[in-house]
Amino acid sequence: TLLGDPQRRKKYYNSEKEMYVFNRNRVLFEWVLFFYQSNGDLYIPKTMPADLIERDLTFFGILTSDGGTSKRNSPYEVVAEKVQTPVEQPITMKEKLFKIVSVPYSSTASTIWALLDVTLILTSIIAFTIETEPEFEKLMDSLEGKNVANILFYIDAVCVSFFSIDLTIKFMTCPNRIDFFKELLNWCDMIAVGPFYIQLITFMFNGDVHLPSLFILRLGRVVRLFKLVRRIPALTMVMNIIVSSHRELAMLAVLWFMFVYMSAALMFFLENMNSDSEMFRTMFHSLWWSVVTMGTVGYGDIYPNEASGKVAGVFVVFGSTIFLTLPMTVIVSKFNDVYDDIKEQEDLDNRDFTNMTLREKIIHVQSRDTDSP
Repeated sequence: TLLGDPQRRKKYYNSEKEMYVFNRNRVLFEWVLFFYQSNGDLYIPKTMPADLIERDLTFFGILTSDGGTSKRNSPYEVVAEKVQTPVEQPITMKEKLFKIVSVPYSSTASTIWALLDVTLILTSIIAFTIETEPEFEKLMDSLEGKNVANILFYIDAVCVSFFSIDLTIKFMTCPNRIDFFKELLNWCDMIAVGPFYIQLITFMFNGDVHLPSLFILRLGRVVRLFKLVRRIPALTMVMNIIVSSHRELAMLAVLWFMFVYMSAALMFFLENMNSDSEMFRTMFHSLWWSVVTMGTVGYGDIYPNEASGKVAGVFVVFGSTIFLTLPMTVIVSKFNDVYDDIKEQEDLDNRDFTNMTLREKIIHVQSRDTDSP
């Protein structure tokens, strides 16, 4: 290389200043110098254009002019060390099962498993909805002469059996059992199947699964909808965007609560200033009116009677529109930024490094090696 060859670098020596002078990018030269100080570790500045990096690396001889790999410390070797994937080891049966149940659409088996899971999720939700309709039960009894409750129970039993097998395989094949319980979607899977087994145990001892105390457990079946987040990539992306935008969403929630409470308090005192109001008897009634009004729903069950209250209601309606619109622009912008970052990371992860040109390799390292010194 240029710095490693005394004869080649001799012509760049300034005898007056007693120093070597290279007419090159100063920031990038610090990384070139670090290449020698670290005995061959090349780090690519994220902000540097790929053309500039390629030109200066060629100038200093770290990269040959034809882009070959004849040099011992060629960036083809150095960059590849930073981004190339390790040699794949044989996949064990445990790892295969984990990918099938946890990484949807990564193989034919995982695709079939994911589609079957989605089908049973939708089936269980439809069965739960039909179960609440008495007329449908009467219709089935008159046509088939069978108890619809038993048919729906068998359908739910099949769905829960599959969900239980899926959950068990995830738990038995996961690399870290502690991380398994830290994931929110795994708790949703457990809540989705838990009520069925509780009702089944109750039926074995009491002979009745429709006890009033167990009615609330039926709500757990609705949690099965969250299982779709794991199976549909678009929903997974939306969930990641929401998690990444939690600060902006928290800001919107705080601002919305402040405006709701202030408008409710104002309406309560205006309506009860002269006499006790039948509509706004307590602050809870006022808060309900404020929430409905700010949501532009307007049920009409609570409304102001005083002239001052009606005037205040007009300002609340128009103010709520502006109040929700201003923070929404910040949230939408954040959503777009996070969405672009996720898509860009997916594209980088799917790139084939072995077929990249030098320019593409440099850009690839710039995008991924963000923790370089």
